[in-house]
Amino acid sequence: MADSDCPSGLWDEHLGTAIDVQEFKDCSRTNECAYCGMLLDIITHTKPSWLADESSTRDLSIAIKPRERWVFNTNLSLPNSKGSGSIRLLEDGQQIDSVQLFKPITDVQKLSLISWDRYEKLLFGESLDIAPSSDSAIAFERASHWLKDCAENHSCYNDAQRSFLPSRMLKLEKSETASSVQLVERSAVSASPYAALSYCWGKDTSGVLITTKTNYSSHLKGIPVASLPKTVQDAITVCRRLGIYLLWVDALCIVQDDGEDWRREAEKMIDVYFNSFLTISANEPNSCKLGFFGPQRFGSSEWQRSVPVQVPPGLGGPVSHLLFRDSQMERPKLFSLDSRGWCLQESVMPRRRLVFDGCELSWNCMEKMFCECGHLDEEACGIYPLLRTGKHADEENDDEELSTYAKLHLEWMDFVEQYSQRALTKSSDKLIAISGVVRLFETRFANAKSKETEKDKQILGLLRNLVVKGSYMPLGISDGYFSGVWGDCFIPNLTWTVDHTQLEKSGRMEHKKIEESSAPSWSWASIDGPVTFRHMEISIGVWRERMNPELTTNNVPTIVLFLVLKRVPGSTQSYQRIGLGLWNKDEGVQEAPMNGGDYDMFVEATCEEVMIV
Repeated sequence: MADSDCPSGLWDEHLGTAIDVQEFKDCSRTNECAYCGMLLDIITHTKPSWLADESSTRDLSIAIKPRERWVFNTNLSLPNSKGSGSIRLLEDGQQIDSVQLFKPITDVQKLSLISWDRYEKLLFGESLDIAPSSDSAIAFERASHWLKDCAENHSCYNDAQRSFLPSRMLKLEKSETASSVQLVERSAVSASPYAALSYCWGKDTSGVLITTKTNYSSHLKGIPVASLPKTVQDAITVCRRLGIYLLWVDALCIVQDDGEDWRREAEKMIDVYFNSFLTISANEPNSCKLGFFGPQRFGSSEWQRSVPVQVPPGLGGPVSHLLFRDSQMERPKLFSLDSRGWCLQESVMPRRRLVFDGCELSWNCMEKMFCECGHLDEEACGIYPLLRTGKHADEENDDEELSTYAKLHLEWMDFVEQYSQRALTKSSDKLIAISGVVRLFETRFANAKSKETEKDKQILGLLRNLVVKGSYMPLGISDGYFSGVWGDCFIPNLTWTVDHTQLEKSGRMEHKKIEESSAPSWSWASIDGPVTFRHMEISIGVWRERMNPELTTNNVPTIVLFLVLKRVPGSTQSYQRIGLGLWNKDEGVQEAPMNGGDYDMFVEATCEEVMIV
């Protein structure tokens, strides 16, 4: 029998459907089928309980789900699900267990190759043996390859970025045994690649070394590496191993007790991360005292085991063994870094990120994303795709129902929802911590308008008509950004509400107003708590109320009260109050006839009291 055929057709027309276990046994025994024999060998080594005794009354069946087709979205070539096929066990038609299997490869270069034909037809994904420790030689070999491949073959880093340097950096000696680093000012170094660190400070920062006005002069002379928190020490090692000798760390490169310096440098963070040659992201641990080097969960024998089995050529062989992974062990949905407010823009802005998360190493640049195990989920890859600026960023939008402009506004609202679930050490940083992303959105909005289509004009016209319908209109509500709200999308951006479901998941029973916030009470940025935009959505070029059982047409707010602000020239965060506005679904925007006392009551009210009048 040709070992590319299953005589019973179990691997052909019935692929993906539930097949009685006994049929695989019969085909293997009667026809000496290499396919069914391989399947039974796999189950014998991984899930022997699946092969119930023939006298058993259990109704067991197996479904072979092939590897998903690869889909090419507007920005990256990504798998639309897992990077491997799976074998599923069903009892009485209900799935009760499953396993994933990967073909091992040793060449990290092969993991970078993306070929529709190559991946479409394989049952098994391909995976490296995951490095058992993130500071092992093999881990750094892979990281070096990813960085070198990007530097030589991608357009992620350009001349303008090469000329940018932060105000201060840590200068590293090339020797890995050097016992000190030096804080240097930009004027003291020539243009050179630098790395930036994205990490969690942690709740307990006692004893953590930071730069202050008192020790600034001392840090310019040198800082003992041993005095630095473990996460910073690990980042220094990464830089040296990768040949990068300048490192930016917020705690050390910003004078933490100098308010003016902190505000100035905080506004530059977008440029620091955006222009970095590499950003090192320590998704775990949750404290800078612990460091991110150590054993990797996915590199343990508990997660990946070698299964001796003969894979026939028709299924991607010849291969003498596969990597077995239990489908129950997946990467966490959220890491510690994902809970920090400042770190959201740090994940969006960099052109290249090397990620340490305690599970495995992964790489994220403007043109590629992959990990050691070979199967990043789509959710892990598709971070605000319209903000990407890689080679795919300007490809034609293939969504026939939504214009790029419309999708950008939906992306902004999604961004706000995600951001509002994160924590900030200082709640007053709510808007400052995303100032970099705001600038990026401004750029993308401008690009979308420069390629304005009839559909875009229809949406823009509709939104502007909503805003200017009233008789009073020196409101400053046109293009622009006002405390977390976009002028072109002003009314829909006001339709946020507290997300009580997320609030309960966080262990809190209520949100609270940020007392020291500079944001007006109609902005989502005025409260400390998760928010959601449930009222409006864009569909086929028009705004319409979102179908939601909790927010029917009858109880969607019809009157919205808001402050009218004017941006202070030269500032991105300061505004002057120039009046009060009232928006009515039937009347549009009008001046709110309120006196000073009413205004005082308004600013003290909660958002929900203001929005639903």
